[in-house]
Amino acid sequence: MQQEEMTSYPNETQGDKLTYEDMMKRRRMERIEKARVGKPFHERVMLLGLRAWLLLGPIAFVLLTAAEVAYILTHLVAPGDQNGQTIIWGGALFIELAMMFTTFGLGIIRQKVAEQREIYGHADPSQERAVKIGTGLWLTFALINIIGQTSFLLSIVQSTHDPNMGIMYLFVASRVIGFILGDAGTAFFLGQVDEHDVRLMARAEHEKGKLYTELAEAEGKRKLLEAEADSKIKMMEIKVEQERADADFLAQIKKQAFTRLLEMSGGAPGGALPAPGADLPITGEFQTLSAEEQAPERQRVRFHRLDK
Repeated sequence: MQQEEMTSYPNETQGDKLTYEDMMKRRRMERIEKARVGKPFHERVMLLGLRAWLLLGPIAFVLLTAAEVAYILTHLVAPGDQNGQTIIWGGALFIELAMMFTTFGLGIIRQKVAEQREIYGHADPSQERAVKIGTGLWLTFALINIIGQTSFLLSIVQSTHDPNMGIMYLFVASRVIGFILGDAGTAFFLGQVDEHDVRLMARAEHEKGKLYTELAEAEGKRKLLEAEADSKIKMMEIKVEQERADADFLAQIKKQAFTRLLEMSGGAPGGALPAPGADLPITGEFQTLSAEEQAPERQRVRFHRLDK
């Protein structure tokens, strides 16, 4: 019934009726096109925060590390020397801003080299040299930054005169390493997490293809199960019909037997079977049987008369 209903829908493009397979294919395509194959909600929200961090994180890194350097150097000039403090702040910002832009420039070049190797199998030699130069510059800036942060934190820690200085030195090292890893991870790793729209479209089309294949396989299995169920139902119907025919056949045989028995008893008075001692003419099968029983008696009488 479902197949007949589905085949009655008209085809809008050709003006004729679609087959069941065409309707199933169209239904699969409609389901897949309506399916949400993009990023989940929590991932979209986190990516919004990541985009904000990619913009604000490096700026915060520059301001904090520059402030650490300026805090130490401003204590070396006279308290009222505004020019000295301004120069110190400017120098600190210059180094930190140079490190920030070097970091992100290196991240962009590394991404281009990776794309070239993925597409063409090799990268432009000039781009590879730029990656090496940028890596060397970044390591130099990172070393300068480490020295500045370590000096700032040690000046703070040593002013406390804590007797357990070993733990404090470990704390200083962990904070400095954390700052550098945060900057490197933001530029070299987190900057590549958010994919381009073209890549997202390609991934969506790939997922739609997988969904179409899985949906087609599921519908094929369903049709196979339906066919097996229909065949079982037909076998049960055939079995029931055969048993009904056997019962009708046996009932017909019994009916014919009773009808024949009644016909045999039709010659007796009142429609009853003749009594064993009744002296009535015997007809039919009873007459034949009686003649066969009396034949030996007649033979004996005949032989007896010949002996006399």
